[in-house]
Amino acid sequence: MSQGQSGGAGARALPSGPWITCRDVLERLYDYLDGELTAAWERRVARHLDGCPDCRARLVFERSFLEAVRRGRAPTVARTALSILTR
Repeated sequence: MSQGQSGGAGARALPSGPWITCRDVLERLYDYLDGELTAAWERRVARHLDGCPDCRARLVFERSFLEAVRRGRAPTVARTALSILTR
């Protein structure tokens, strides 16, 4: 079951306050990339990504990796994306 579906992590109540943690984002990153989060969670994740360079770098890596896998070129693109993370 994906996190955005009923009963998944994306369906849990939002944490109190306007901000979520890096762990909250990483637990939902694939659902965010797949457009499977609730609108409220999507806004919170996007807000966090706007202000957190570490999570944004992880987003770039994961997005590049997923695109590479879909195209059948994971190793080359994954290495490129990893270089972004290790700067």
